[in-house]
Amino acid sequence: MNPVVRAVDVGRGNTKFIIGIKEDRAPQCDMFPSQAAPSESLRDQDAWGAKRKTTTVPIEGLFYEVGPDVHLAADVFSVNMLQNDHYCLTP
Repeated sequence: MNPVVRAVDVGRGNTKFIIGIKEDRAPQCDMFPSQAAPSESLRDQDAWGAKRKTTTVPIEGLFYEVGPDVHLAADVFSVNMLQNDHYCLTP
């Protein structure tokens, strides 16, 4: 059995990750915005039966959606916290 190696890079703008290896042995990569949109609760499905490509993460009693479709969860008042030099230490 060959070992499986995966990589994730959580950056200030995007989260990049390896999802597999192509036939030519090159890594197959994908990415999504490194953003978190506030959510009312743990959610499974959107209205109309469509599911966003996000997951809900509970942090200190609040819920945040993260993932490739996070822009669909954000509202017009969403704030990008990247201006704070210590953003990675905040909830």
